[in-house]
Amino acid sequence: MSSRLRTALLCTLAFLASFAVVITPASAAVYPHIGHGFGSAIEGPAPYQPQKRCAPYVRPGTKQLGTLLVNTYPKTVWYSTRPCDGSVSEHFDGRAIDWMVAAHVAWQRADAHDFLTWLLATDRYGHEFAMARRLGVMYVIFNNRMWGSWNNTWVDYNGCTAPKMQAPKYANACHRTHIHISLDWHGAMAETSFWTGHV
Repeated sequence: MSSRLRTALLCTLAFLASFAVVITPASAAVYPHIGHGFGSAIEGPAPYQPQKRCAPYVRPGTKQLGTLLVNTYPKTVWYSTRPCDGSVSEHFDGRAIDWMVAAHVAWQRADAHDFLTWLLATDRYGHEFAMARRLGVMYVIFNNRMWGSWNNTWVDYNGCTAPKMQAPKYANACHRTHIHISLDWHGAMAETSFWTGHV
């Protein structure tokens, strides 16, 4: 090959390389660690058990779930109880978590996506939303929508998907700043198979 042809070929390759798109692999999904295996037995969907008394201290299963979240996603924090104000919320009896991951922050949204994917996935035995059942999760609220164990469906939360509700002043009320997780009593007391290894 002549030097002139070699030079032309190298210039052409350099020109084409300038248009190349560098593709980087997407970050691998991160899921919570499970300390033991599961058999085919599993709890049914958690029943809705609303707060009925004022007892705002964190239940053991609530604390263990919050700890699991921050151990899995280390740059995040969680909160649980609040002073009772006469309304109904599992925050008032220690069965709810607000995990602070914001929908508008890319890395926090990615953490939220990974966790919710894991929580609501069908397991190898065909059990829908298996980890939610094993943890005793009654419902989850995030980014304008709520998932309930009673229908395994994401629906609008309190009109939060409406255009007028996208204003920043509604971000917290519409759970765009955090994921709310409410547990039934078995989950809150760490009596479910996720923690005990048996149903």
